[in-house]
Amino acid sequence: MGDMNEEFGLRVNKPFHILTKLGAKGEHRYLDLIKNQMVIKTPNGYKSQTWTFDSVTKTIRSAKNKYSFDIQGSGEANGMQVYATNSRWW
Repeated sequence: MGDMNEEFGLRVNKPFHILTKLGAKGEHRYLDLIKNQMVIKTPNGYKSQTWTFDSVTKTIRSAKNKYSFDIQGSGEANGMQVYATNSRWW
């Protein structure tokens, strides 16, 4: 666990949080997965705020339910989408 994937610059299967700069001065919020919707929440210690990089599917997956996310329109849109992880990566 934790081997570096040089192509993506992420450690394999090592838990991490995705931080935002939203919130009060100096306070960060976490990307959270609630009912398969991406939201921004204050840190709460729930698995829904923990993510890992899967080197097989080459996706970032939720520690809560193993769903992955990406940016809609192959990165060309503003929204994010959550889906059951498959073996494809574009």
